[in-house]
Amino acid sequence: MPTIARTPVRRTRRAGGRDAILQAAAETFRAKGFDRATMEDLATRLGFLKASLYYYFRSKYDILYEILRSARQEVLRRLEKVAASDLPPLEKLRQAIVAFVTAFDYNYPALSVAVYERLDRGVPAIDEMQSIRRRVQELWDQMIREAAEAGVIRQDLDLRAVSFGVIGMCNWLSQWYIKDGRLRSAEIAYVFAEMVLNGLAVPSPKPAAAGQRRRGRGRPPA
Repeated sequence: MPTIARTPVRRTRRAGGRDAILQAAAETFRAKGFDRATMEDLATRLGFLKASLYYYFRSKYDILYEILRSARQEVLRRLEKVAASDLPPLEKLRQAIVAFVTAFDYNYPALSVAVYERLDRGVPAIDEMQSIRRRVQELWDQMIREAAEAGVIRQDLDLRAVSFGVIGMCNWLSQWYIKDGRLRSAEIAYVFAEMVLNGLAVPSPKPAAAGQRRRGRGRPPA
């Protein structure tokens, strides 16, 4: 094989090959947007010839598909594990939020790209992507319904709306989460779980019993 054909492959392998390309693509797509990013941008970020990219991927759309597929499957895998566990319903919801939020650290920022990039831009196997999204929705619906049936969350609310709300809250991290920022993903997950499961309002102090109020009358302040 001519030297000119081998050199880009060796340089790509030194940069980490396929995984390095996907990482560089996720970073570039997030910074510039998929439409504005080019294969030249990826090659420049990696420091090798543009032709090297085509050894692993046929097009920019194939790269986007792989980012979407791997990131969404990671979320699905985490949620399925929690949903199938023997945890009490309320703890299951808490751990599901943790699993979803901390997934943003998986090959960061792949999940951020997977969340905000549309599925109707020529990505191969779009049915597979939509199937994963539906399955994620089903798992949230299932866990929220289990908690309602167990009487540990309110039943007067529309449970599908609750499910949409939790998913939307977690997905919005794609717009602002920075892996090495002020808050770690685990800290954000704690805040989200507390908001969902315990609310934001400070609990009102319990009124004193009638006998305690009577005994307290006329006492000087301490």
